[in-house]
Amino acid sequence: VQDLLKVAMQVLTTDNEENGLICIRIIFDLLRNFRPALESEVQPFLDFVCKIYQNFRLMVSHSFENVKIEEVKPVEISSPSDQSLSLTAHSRNGKINPSTLSFKIVTESPLVVMFLFQLYGKLIQSNIPNLLPLMVAAISVPGPDKVSSHLKTQFIELKGAQVKTVSFLTYLLKSCAEYIRPHEESICKSIVNLLVTCSDSASIRKELLVSLKQVLGTDFKRGLFPLIDTLLEERVLVGTGQACFESLRPLAYSLLAEIVHHVRADLSLSQLSRIIYLFSRNMHDSTLSLNIHTTCARLMLNLVEPIFEKGVDQQSM
Repeated sequence: VQDLLKVAMQVLTTDNEENGLICIRIIFDLLRNFRPALESEVQPFLDFVCKIYQNFRLMVSHSFENVKIEEVKPVEISSPSDQSLSLTAHSRNGKINPSTLSFKIVTESPLVVMFLFQLYGKLIQSNIPNLLPLMVAAISVPGPDKVSSHLKTQFIELKGAQVKTVSFLTYLLKSCAEYIRPHEESICKSIVNLLVTCSDSASIRKELLVSLKQVLGTDFKRGLFPLIDTLLEERVLVGTGQACFESLRPLAYSLLAEIVHHVRADLSLSQLSRIIYLFSRNMHDSTLSLNIHTTCARLMLNLVEPIFEKGVDQQSM
C-alpha cells in the first residue's frame, strides 16, 4: 500500500492534471482506508498542497497569458520530483496542464486536507502556520479583468478553486481562530470580491454564500461590515444568471438581512433608502417564500429607529 501511495504521489507531482486528478483520489482513498499505517505519508501530500498554493499566482499567469501578475516567482526546486513546479519546464501549446499548474488540482486539494486534519489533529499545528497565509493570498488573486471566450473555462476553474479554498478557510474559523485573526479583513474582502467576479454558476455562488454564512456565525463578521455597499447590489449577491436568481435569492437575502441588522446603527440615510427599497420590493415578490417575506418585514421594522434618528440628525444640521 505504501508503494502504491508513493507512486500516486510521484504521478501527482510530475504528471499532467488529468492523471493528477485520478491520483489525488487514489491518495484520498488510501489515506482514508489504511490509517494509521500511512500516517508518515501524510506530510508529503500536505507539502505538495503548500507548493501548489505557493505557485498560485504563477498558475494564473500561466493560464491567462495576457495577464500581468506582479511578483510571479516559482518556488525553488529542491528535488527531482519537484521539477514540474517550474513553469519554464512546460510548453503551453498543445499540452494538458501539468498538475502543479492546474486549478482542478487546487479545487480537489482543500477537501482532502480537511479530511486529513480531522484524522490527524496533530498535523494542524505544524501545517496551518504555513498553509493558511498561502491560501489567503490565493483567494485574493483577482485574475483577468476581461476574459476572452476561449479562456472562459479556465476562468471558471480559477474561481472554483478559489471558492473551494474559501470554504476550507471558513471551516477553520472556529478551530484555528488565532491563526485566522490577522487575515480577517483580507478573507472578508476576498469573499466579497469573489461574489463580484465569479461566474454565474449556481453551485459555485451557493458555496460562496454558505461560506459567507459561516463567517456571519463568528466574530470575523466584522470584516464584512465596511463592504455593505457592495453587498447591497443584487447582481453581486445572486449573480445575473436565471438559475442563480431563482435558486439563490432566499439564502442571499437572509444573509444580507443579518449583515444589515448588525450595522443598522451605522448606516447612512442613502444606504437605508437602498435597503428599504430592496427589501420592500421583495415583500411584493410572490415567488419568494413566506419565511423570506417575514425576514424582510422584520428587518424593515428594525430599521425604523435608525431612519428616525438619522432624519432627526439631518433636520438639526
